[in-house]
Amino acid sequence: MAVSEVDRSCSTASLNDGMRIFCRYLFKDFSLQMIDVVVKSSPGQHKSQSTSMKKITFRIPATLWASFTIQTQKLFINRGPFLDHILAIELPYIDSELENYRMSAKARRYVSGLLAHQSPKIVNIEIQDTTAELLDKVVKQHCLLRDALLCRLVIFIRGSDALFKYLDMPKKVNGLDTGYESLSTSPLKAIEEVYSDPLYYVRCYLNDSHDWKCGIYKCPMPKRWDWAACYLEDINVPGTKAHKVLADELASVAAEFELNEIDLFFYEQSNSEIKLKTLSGVKS
Repeated sequence: MAVSEVDRSCSTASLNDGMRIFCRYLFKDFSLQMIDVVVKSSPGQHKSQSTSMKKITFRIPATLWASFTIQTQKLFINRGPFLDHILAIELPYIDSELENYRMSAKARRYVSGLLAHQSPKIVNIEIQDTTAELLDKVVKQHCLLRDALLCRLVIFIRGSDALFKYLDMPKKVNGLDTGYESLSTSPLKAIEEVYSDPLYYVRCYLNDSHDWKCGIYKCPMPKRWDWAACYLEDINVPGTKAHKVLADELASVAAEFELNEIDLFFYEQSNSEIKLKTLSGVKS
């Protein structure tokens, strides 16, 4: 068969048939059975056939999702599979970090209410069944709001300057502790290393920092970001008994402080009058 005929055959046949035709032309039917085995058991094909997926829905502030979309598009990243990959990596860390912690139902409703005021966008993604099962287990065990968990993941994956400034974390890897693993100089290998554990450096920094000594999911964030909380103590949740006790204590302290301020004002005013009379030659 001429080369041009092989080209025409490959253009009309399927990819697998084309590979067989090309190999037959080159090797004259030598080891064609082996070639067939390699083609039919391609890892990509096996994964697509055996991996079942589940669709999940979550809320996320529209502005946050828009920023995340812009970043991922620039990097040619498909957001759905990427979040599936991140969840599969992070869920064991989340479960371990929150091992002895569980939000109250009131705290969960509070977080949900805050998120509702962030003009959220409804997002649908597909994740592997195994990841979905572990996600459901972790969410139920720690009474998490799934939306808040995914929002928090996106916040930390984006790693904005504002976030790192709040965490007092260096923006460059070479500004971190030298005990951490380094990145390869090979571009593709460096991408593979980051891809294998995207939040590695952030996690190490928060665990080792004297200021935090906690992980990504217990790290206290600014109050305005409570809609992305994975754990909130009731003392920080309006409407709970613990929060009321704290509010009463603060009110008592504030009232005492105010009285002390008033006493101090009159004391200073009295001293000023005495000094003024003394200077003018009038005895008190």
